[in-house]
Amino acid sequence: MKRKFAELLMVLKSLLSRSNVKSELADRTAACRLDFGGGIMLDFVFVLPGKFLMGSKNNVYGGKPVHEVEITQPFYLGVTEVTQAQWEAVMGANPSYFKGATLPVENVSWEDCQVFIEKLNGKGLGTFRLPTEAEWEYSCRAGTTGDYTVKMDEMAWVRRNIGDTTSPVGTKEPNILGLHDMLGNVYEWCQDWYAPYNQDKQTDPKGAAVGSLRVVRGGWGGWGDTYLSSRMTYRCGNSPAGRDNLLGFRLVRERAEGTGVVVNSERAEGTGAVVNSERAEGTRPVVRLEFEQGTGAVSLDLGGGVILVLVLIRPGKFMMGSWRAIHGSPEHEVTISQPFYLGKYEVTQAQWQAVRGSNPSKFKGATLPVECVSWDDCQEFIEKLNGKGLGTFRLPTEAEWEYACRAGITDNYTRDIDEMAWHYNNSGKMTHPVGMKKANPWGLYDMLGNVMEWCQDSYVDYRQEMQIDPIGTWGFDCVLRGGCWFFSPIYCSAAFRAAAQPCSRSDFLGFRLVMMVQ
Repeated sequence: MKRKFAELLMVLKSLLSRSNVKSELADRTAACRLDFGGGIMLDFVFVLPGKFLMGSKNNVYGGKPVHEVEITQPFYLGVTEVTQAQWEAVMGANPSYFKGATLPVENVSWEDCQVFIEKLNGKGLGTFRLPTEAEWEYSCRAGTTGDYTVKMDEMAWVRRNIGDTTSPVGTKEPNILGLHDMLGNVYEWCQDWYAPYNQDKQTDPKGAAVGSLRVVRGGWGGWGDTYLSSRMTYRCGNSPAGRDNLLGFRLVRERAEGTGVVVNSERAEGTGAVVNSERAEGTRPVVRLEFEQGTGAVSLDLGGGVILVLVLIRPGKFMMGSWRAIHGSPEHEVTISQPFYLGKYEVTQAQWQAVRGSNPSKFKGATLPVECVSWDDCQEFIEKLNGKGLGTFRLPTEAEWEYACRAGITDNYTRDIDEMAWHYNNSGKMTHPVGMKKANPWGLYDMLGNVMEWCQDSYVDYRQEMQIDPIGTWGFDCVLRGGCWFFSPIYCSAAFRAAAQPCSRSDFLGFRLVMMVQ
């Protein structure tokens, strides 16, 4: 206990010795872009697992009964219906009735789609297929309930707004996941055989084992229809060999097991970081993931199934610090001008060991935050991680840390601290697995409590004037933020700041990572 209090005093010495003490947002999705060459791109959205109520209370067009469905595996789904340009890039011909490079390909049967997919799978860009009917409705709903979207005219091409033709993909508003034309424009083939629903709870349903009709969803471009078929629950079947100028499709790209995400150093003007989603030994495939501002999370495979998840933090302004001296004053306006990825969780012992090959922590456990690491130790970890070719990593600046911790909230510490933080009163005097408490509004866990987190900055007094991307660049001690399992809840606040020497280690000192947007 004497050692523990000595370490606590070490951490707080810079804070308490100063006369003017200073201080302190489905699952979104990552976009994936395939390059067919010739400037023809195919974009995907990463859809995370979840549960939803599938079907409708209305039995019109086979939507009944409502039943619970669980999607257990993430997948990539096309942002738009497959276009004629994309079809022609793979197949060398265009079967569509309404011609236009950015129009959805139509007049294609389910069997034609399988031929297209077989050829696409042969290009080494990934494994593609049609969505299951459950995946389609889950993505179309995007967390909403009911049969219709509340913004039908804004989101769907239907009879009253389209005329007797299809329209270019992506020209209507997307749904919450960023998917365009899930309703209207053309019907979309699904992988399943058509069969009546049953009311049992289901996990990853794939339809009937056999049948004569394949499922189509989403309604069509209104040049002969109304809102009725452009519902999230509307379903019908068609012969797998059937072709019509109202039949199109979109693609699923399966997420490869155990693959990492490798950042490519090239960045096109006006785009986010371009990354490879798969990395075969000795190769750099064409497939790329492109992360734009505000799109969400990226998962990196450190090897052996150890995954590092980071959340995209968009630029913005906030009031940093607090009027209370103990939490850091003066309060001042700060602008974060550049996007960055921040670790969804504190770095775990499994992640540390995957990079460093050892585990310095006192409290042992693969999913516990790594601790007993100094600021200097973190820099060595980051240097090794940067050498893996996965991206450019660093510690967050103090301003980035507080901006992400606050997540738009102005209070100095959360009102539901017990639900969000492991602190002295509820921790049992030990660390706990990351991600067990409630996340903040930006999907970040354990920003308060569990372990204190090193920042890149040296500890310096705040200034009152407005600042842009501030970082403390001189001083003997390095900043620590967030409180920890050993601290009272009052110190687990968005504004509380402490410091320690860069060589200091303790079982309540850890960190989380920033990955720079290239």
